Amino acid sequence: MVPPAARAADTVAQPRGGRAGTWPAPAEGGRGGAWPAPAEGGRGGGRGARPRRPWWRRARVVVPLAVVVLLVLGQGGRQTPGPAAVPPTVPAAPAATPEPGVGAPVRDGTLEFTVTGFACGQERIGVPPFDRAAQGVYCLVDVEVANVGDAARRVPANQLLFDVEDREYEMDGAVPWLLPDGGLWDPVNPGNRVRGTLAFDVPPGLVPVRVELHGGWFTGGAAVRLDAPG
Repeated sequence: MVPPAARAADTVAQPRGGRAGTWPAPAEGGRGGAWPAPAEGGRGGGRGARPRRPWWRRARVVVPLAVVVLLVLGQGGRQTPGPAAVPPTVPAAPAATPEPGVGAPVRDGTLEFTVTGFACGQERIGVPPFDRAAQGVYCLVDVEVANVGDAARRVPANQLLFDVEDREYEMDGAVPWLLPDGGLWDPVNPGNRVRGTLAFDVPPGLVPVRVELHGGWFTGGAAVRLDAPG
């Protein structure tokens, strides 16, 4: 006959409205049996339930995502060659216009000048007692002047001569009155033309290169080369 205490340990009180059940037998040496592990996918879970991974760490998401990233990076690293760079076109500098020479007409203001010849080396100008000696020698430049304006003009005395070193020599204003063709310094009416000589006192041996002819006291002047024909 089973003692009452043992019978009570092996039975469980019948739940309300249900049948009586028994507890699982305790493991050997244990205090009692554990609850059965819930089936996979059930709501309940014990301590031994395996946690689910986040979606970005699952293999079926990570592998395709990694492939897409590699493809994007690979395409970004490739540079499509563009058209070859064309060096900018540098326009050629315009050729310098050569200065007119002997025999070529040039204009400054309303006067037109034409150099017809020149010579250097004369030491005195005029006839005694109306003569003048040069400090060095005289360079005489023969010119023809036409008035192309609409009013009478005089040829000013600010005519210039230059040597090979671009040194500047002024005209000797006293000499023209001693020359036979002193009419260059008379007023020139519109449409008229006069001839005369410009005298420059220069060192012996000087080689003149050009003259700068002015139609007024404050004009820019027109250059004529003496070492080149017009």
